[in-house]
Amino acid sequence: MKSSLLSLLPAFLSVTPVAAIPGLVPRQSSGTAVVSLSNNTGSTNYLASGIIFGIPDNASKIPDHMYTDWGFNFARGGGPSLPSPAGGRLAGRTQYENRMKEVMSNYQAAKKYGAKFICLYETLYGEWDSNNGPYPGDNGTGQIGTPSPKLSSPTRRATGSVWTT
Repeated sequence: MKSSLLSLLPAFLSVTPVAAIPGLVPRQSSGTAVVSLSNNTGSTNYLASGIIFGIPDNASKIPDHMYTDWGFNFARGGGPSLPSPAGGRLAGRTQYENRMKEVMSNYQAAKKYGAKFICLYETLYGEWDSNNGPYPGDNGTGQIGTPSPKLSSPTRRATGSVWTT
């Protein structure tokens, strides 16, 4: 293990420094930043207090205080980790409806606690870099990464949309 890491060292050392790239001007700091964890300088904002995977479809499985004690403020749903029979649109209408029920359950949990909800639209179709379409915007090819004249693949695969609660 150690020898394989050492063999990568020349590759890392040969990387061009950012300052040597033409057109980039190095910036000078205007001072020194100090972080002291022993000094409480304000209240917590909970800016990144959310759940990206793992809200159960049965709301009674997690007690309320498990959401409220840490400032829960966003959730996301529709993810690809849902097993059959919730495989998404590519697995058939029933599996799409089952996945949508899971999304709505996650949305209701977010709404209950006043959190924002992000829906992963592409995974409602069952797409997660392993299935072939058809997908909206793939120009009928059914292939991941095939650009459409009207909607490019990176746009089609946008992560989601925020639903307000």
